[in-house]
Amino acid sequence: MENYDIGDLITIETENTTYTGTIMPSLNDKIIVIKMKSGYNAGIDKNKIKSLKLINKGEKPNYKIPPLKISENNNLKNISILSTGGTVASRVDYNTGAVHPAFTADDLIRAVPELLDIANIRGKVVLNILSENMTPTYWKMIAEEIEKEVKNGADGIVIAHGTDTMHYTACALSFMVNSDIPIILVGAQRSSDRPSSDAALNLISATTCATEQIKGVFVIMHGESGDTVCHLHKGVKVRKSHSTRRDAFKSINSVPVAEINPFKKQIKYLTELEKTNKINKNNIKDKICIIRGVAVMIDRDLAELYQVETRRINEQVKRNIERFPEDFMFQLTKDELEIWKSQNATSNSIKMGLRKMPLAFTEQGVYMLSAVLKSKVATEVSLSIMRTFIQLKNQSVPYFDIIKRLEKLEVDSKETKELLDKVVQVVTAMQEIQEEAKENTKQIGFRPFEKWNICVRLKSHLQKVLRKYGFSRTI
Repeated sequence: MENYDIGDLITIETENTTYTGTIMPSLNDKIIVIKMKSGYNAGIDKNKIKSLKLINKGEKPNYKIPPLKISENNNLKNISILSTGGTVASRVDYNTGAVHPAFTADDLIRAVPELLDIANIRGKVVLNILSENMTPTYWKMIAEEIEKEVKNGADGIVIAHGTDTMHYTACALSFMVNSDIPIILVGAQRSSDRPSSDAALNLISATTCATEQIKGVFVIMHGESGDTVCHLHKGVKVRKSHSTRRDAFKSINSVPVAEINPFKKQIKYLTELEKTNKINKNNIKDKICIIRGVAVMIDRDLAELYQVETRRINEQVKRNIERFPEDFMFQLTKDELEIWKSQNATSNSIKMGLRKMPLAFTEQGVYMLSAVLKSKVATEVSLSIMRTFIQLKNQSVPYFDIIKRLEKLEVDSKETKELLDKVVQVVTAMQEIQEEAKENTKQIGFRPFEKWNICVRLKSHLQKVLRKYGFSRTI
């Protein structure tokens, strides 16, 4: 038997069959594993080999790729992907056809680059075992790692797992972990080196669901034999019902929780789910707008965050109307509502023909609303909203600090003149932003907070300073 190495192209002859393929890594010294032209792998007992012929000497693979330079997107959620082994957390070495574990975030992103459009990904290896070797001791390890990731700020967790015992792990974690974020277990029935692999679409669907405002332990796998839909199952009501089918996982005595289109990244919920109390700060920031010159939030946006119906907010306001003066709360006009609908992405779900105009709450009104609702969720959400209001206000502080410094400069200083010239250029650019905002809002009074409010306030202060130094140019 000739000497051979990983990557070599060989022909193996046994008593009944001849095999040709590329040598792959083997976990068993008594077995030779080759990748055949068909794409399938074959493991051959060395004791049954009559002859082995080297066809071409291959280069032993050396998997070294520089790390990816990916900046975090503040508009996306942070999702942790924990690897325990299994087919789904793997990448293909296209030199040998071998499938290697994908442990790091870089590995996962190289294998499934679509993940970058869904969330900020953090990858971590917890275990590297075959799923049939999963035991309660390992369940405890996974639960402890989940706790660490939650404390580190993860908005959702995806656990890559072998499929044979994934439903047992999902059930165990459902009883072991009490978390306020989604925990999604995902696997693959076909390995990443096969054209029919379900690994990428399952992982895309799992990451998409991990960004949702739901909580609990779930399993995601293909919903049918094709690639059109994946199904989300509750961790305590799912089991594997077939050894090779891609849609092997089924909800028992229940329908799946949701259908996911992995290509459009759309989710259709089939049952009611408990919502998470974890607040997405970006969602709050996007819902704050300027109406009548003040920063406000609309009643239905607050209802969504408070996890109550809009009518509940309206009822409490009506019962406690003396607590909501006009500088705390006011009702939109029809024109203001139409402009708000055209500018706010979340307003697409609002039906036309409302019986009453929505209510707008100022910062003080939001605080008062949480007091009258008297719920734990409303209190926690209101604290996050108040912090967001303060954060947005503070964004203008550095600009006003510049103004104060300018006021202390010498009037006849050449440096002052040059500096003010530059200030005028900057504010002129800001003026263009303001004019664009005016045009987009038809001058009704709604403007995005950051683009408009800071411009207006800063411009007013600068006008005074420029007049002091004798600048006649109007900004």
